[in-house]
Amino acid sequence: MDLTRDQQKSLISILDEWVQHTRIIEYIPPQSRFVYYMEGSVHFNLELLHEDYMLKFIFCNYRSYVNTFLDHIQVPLRRWLIENDVKRYIFTIEFNSKGKMTAKNITVIYSEHL
Repeated sequence: MDLTRDQQKSLISILDEWVQHTRIIEYIPPQSRFVYYMEGSVHFNLELLHEDYMLKFIFCNYRSYVNTFLDHIQVPLRRWLIENDVKRYIFTIEFNSKGKMTAKNITVIYSEHL
């Protein structure tokens, strides 16, 4: 299923709101575009993060950081499913960091029994 323009905007809005309420916001320059939607994927621009944060949390174990990040965004992604009346969606999430790009597909399912 391709997302409509409105669905793309609402998805990025929900993820932006999530970013604003996490500790990571302290390490992102003001007025930066940390999360965006392009070519069917959600992108997180890790290159924007402050160098100290990168050294402490990302470079020491990049794979673990990405997996933990994906775990944390499950709640806002489920919220998006509910708001858009979608029961299941496979999100492509891309992380861009210092010339390195990691893409992950995650399936998020909305169930009233979760």
